[in-house]
Amino acid sequence: FHTAAQNPLASPLYAPNLPEVFSQTPLQIQASLSEALLSDSVRFYSKVTGELMPSTEDLVRHNEYIRFSSPQGHVLELFPKEGHAFPRVAKTIGQSQVTFMADRTLANWFGRYLGKYWQRKYKFELKKVEVSPSCTAHVLTRIATQVTPEPSRWLMFLHGGGFCMLDPRFYYGLAAHIARDGRFEGVVIPDFRLSPDFGYPAQLEDCLSTYKWMREDQKAGKVAIAGDSSGGNLAAAVTLKKKDTPPEAVALLSPFLDMTISGKTYDLNADTDRLVSKTNATRAAEMYVSGKFEPIPAEELKKKGSNAFVSPLFAKNLPAVFNSTKLLIHASLSEALLCDSVNFYEKVSGTSLPPLSELVKQKEYSRHEKNGKVLELFPNQPHAFE
Repeated sequence: FHTAAQNPLASPLYAPNLPEVFSQTPLQIQASLSEALLSDSVRFYSKVTGELMPSTEDLVRHNEYIRFSSPQGHVLELFPKEGHAFPRVAKTIGQSQVTFMADRTLANWFGRYLGKYWQRKYKFELKKVEVSPSCTAHVLTRIATQVTPEPSRWLMFLHGGGFCMLDPRFYYGLAAHIARDGRFEGVVIPDFRLSPDFGYPAQLEDCLSTYKWMREDQKAGKVAIAGDSSGGNLAAAVTLKKKDTPPEAVALLSPFLDMTISGKTYDLNADTDRLVSKTNATRAAEMYVSGKFEPIPAEELKKKGSNAFVSPLFAKNLPAVFNSTKLLIHASLSEALLCDSVNFYEKVSGTSLPPLSELVKQKEYSRHEKNGKVLELFPNQPHAFE
């Protein structure tokens, strides 16, 4: 085993020609000072650059961010108090556009393999359908171990990723699980356009085209819409747009509903949310409303973010829109976006919950319900924990 493990193709750390291999390719490595694999990152950077690095024993004592860079353009970033494989994209979204686009490409590459894994696990049939000139939808049917589905009962799942990352393949597993347990005939996941290549309303238009295709071409008699994070935003926005032919049910999972980034729990939960911060939420919102990578003035974000179809939290007719639509909201008491879920539920249901400053201190699960509208709050969970 030891001999086989030292094969450079199995363990790149043992490749003898690393400086030559990376002579024309800039390298960026990110690792946590708290993770077991820290030594792999440090040793690899040292071999590529030829630099003498501090010992791992010394590095693990650091409690602050550390950055090493070489004349060749190679970079090693070490972050304190993070878990293994922490969400690096969330931390680089505000950096250079080159880094951001490289991260998105890497995520898409990973999604290709993740999608195959979910398809093997749930054994569903998959086809891709062009629902509009700008959007292709992934359609999952005949999910394994599914009880007899209810005919013409369909789920539209809208993926998260800050409007700028990920694709349907990441969500095959969650969508198939919901469809199986909810007795849906199938699930449709639109591969909507992403910012900053396309800003609002491109993402919403693609979701609306998918909804129309489901109703008219797929002949779906009942449609439920679910979405996590920014996908929750789009699920709510589709419901607002389709108030005359609304979905029968909507599920919002850690929804990102306020593009003005004015919620209180960005600060209240700054130490407990390792994925979402006020900074990266602002960057995601800026790219969504402007359709460009560069930051925009705060006043411009506030103005564009106040549009109810951009920030469904600000819609004035929420009780009427959701009058005949069942609503389920899931959120973590520890996440930065808790405020969006609580504020949205209060507006839709007409009820008042304890102040956010008190909610974030709760350590137990709680369920709130009125007129078919349900909010479930979970302690000690990350953003979009489903």
